[in-house]
Amino acid sequence: MDFFDLIFNVGPAIQVMMKMEYIPKESDFLELTPEQYMQYFKSNADTGEKLFALLPPNHEVAYDDIGAHDIPIVTGKEKLSMLNASKVIDDYCKSAKYPLPNDEAKLRFAAARLPDVFSKGTKFENAAPLNI
Repeated sequence: MDFFDLIFNVGPAIQVMMKMEYIPKESDFLELTPEQYMQYFKSNADTGEKLFALLPPNHEVAYDDIGAHDIPIVTGKEKLSMLNASKVIDDYCKSAKYPLPNDEAKLRFAAARLPDVFSKGTKFENAAPLNI
């Protein structure tokens, strides 16, 4: 992945992960049910894409209650971008000389190696050494 791909394709997803303070996995995304689609379209435009609920890391929300909670809804394109960003973060973490026990440690490690634009305004911003 080149610098421009990092900045423009997966960069926004990395910023979201830094703000959420966790790295989503495929299992964290659930496609909306037909009823949830209908509820979503009452207040949002139809993008023509599949829509997914991005569940919190603890998954304490029941699938049927997604609309009742403040759970982010993402498009299929945004989901792919977040999964690609997760891979980028995992790739950065492979160079760690010690085990990174959780998402917070992985995000802090990645923030220290990425330009500060990715972690600005998050708890990881002081770990970022490169200013752009």
